[in-house]
Amino acid sequence: MLATADDASTERVRSFNRTVTERIGALQDEYLARGRALGASRVLWEIGPDGADLRVLRARLGLDSGYLSRLLRALERDGLVARRAYRQVPPKVEYSLTELGGSLCAPVKQLRTWAEEHIEDIRGARARYDDNAG
Repeated sequence: MLATADDASTERVRSFNRTVTERIGALQDEYLARGRALGASRVLWEIGPDGADLRVLRARLGLDSGYLSRLLRALERDGLVARRAYRQVPPKVEYSLTELGGSLCAPVKQLRTWAEEHIEDIRGARARYDDNAG
């Protein structure tokens, strides 16, 4: 299946996010005094206003199941997500944002928009820096 322009744009943003995460230590707790690591914010974004199945979250985020479970428990403890388990085989678990969690969508969307608008600027700055440093 051919990737669409939207898929390419999403992958560029995700690549940018991974690079920034590594460089500035955004996986540390209390990152930018928000009280949660960037990984937890990514989980909230992927759950989004429509909610998400646990297996879908794991696939989208590419996270280890244990790490994802710890993030989700912490978000549930903070009152940001709600968990719903279905009694079926195979087991099914869905997560949704609480009202409090949903209030984070707008600020996270603003960060995403900024990243999409400035990714080429960042790449250009890196290239210029690397050219001058080498």
